[in-house]
Amino acid sequence: MRKIYRRFPFGVVYVPEAPERPVQEPLAPAEAPAPESPAPEPPPVAPRPDASLEPVRFDWLCEAAHQPGKAAHLAVMLAWQAAQSRSAAVRPGRRQLRRFGVSRDACYDGLRRLEDAKLVHVWRLPGRLPQVILVEPGTDKPLRLQ
Repeated sequence: MRKIYRRFPFGVVYVPEAPERPVQEPLAPAEAPAPESPAPEPPPVAPRPDASLEPVRFDWLCEAAHQPGKAAHLAVMLAWQAAQSRSAAVRPGRRQLRRFGVSRDACYDGLRRLEDAKLVHVWRLPGRLPQVILVEPGTDKPLRLQ
């Protein structure tokens, strides 16, 4: 093997030469080995119940859908998080906001609108994610998930 140097705009670089590999000719159709037996089928997978759809409160989502801006998107995200955690208290993180197409500023505006509509209670601390508690429409009771 010989050393190869290549000239690039940023300088000269040593490029080792790759050893030649023997080329294998493809087999003719007559010479191709016959398949031994078909691959065994995997066992059937039982459908998993989607836990995220069970505790959705559509009356709460309908109230949130009447709010302007991205409040409806934010409400769907909050309902999804509440269904996943099985709790009415959630924290909207940036990853979830991005997943549902809500910017940080739209999240703050949407939380304020949902709070004015008495659909959520929000606890805010500087430098922390807001703690959001979903409440029954028009009351102060935490949202009851079925």
